[in-house]
Amino acid sequence: MNINPISFKSLMVFTLNDGKPKAPMPVLIQTAFRNNPKLKAYKLTDTATFNEDIDGTVHNAAMNFAKRLDELYRNILTKGSKKVKLTKVNFYVNPRETEERYFLTAATEEDEKRIHKLISRTDKFYSAKFGQKQ
Repeated sequence: MNINPISFKSLMVFTLNDGKPKAPMPVLIQTAFRNNPKLKAYKLTDTATFNEDIDGTVHNAAMNFAKRLDELYRNILTKGSKKVKLTKVNFYVNPRETEERYFLTAATEEDEKRIHKLISRTDKFYSAKFGQKQ
């Protein structure tokens, strides 16, 4: 039996709260794309804000949101497109507090894998790729 993970084409990118000052996440991501010659072919869109807060206390909230973004952008990002959508969303971490989360959505599985591999090498932020067992 061969079980393959299926990507939702969305990467969550984040920094760790280590008390050190950091540039805003969109700036870090834009810099990573601009400074990496292998990512220059991709066109990073301006940050889109998702207008609904997500309950981040629910199991698999980030993975479920990544899947939702894929469904939302499926018709916008066509194969062959080098556009990468950057989306900001607020996740509830408790009933009174939210934290901003950022997601990158690419047009194809191959683009998403390549972006994940290349931006994971930076020491400025981390990226997480979600998948589902088939």
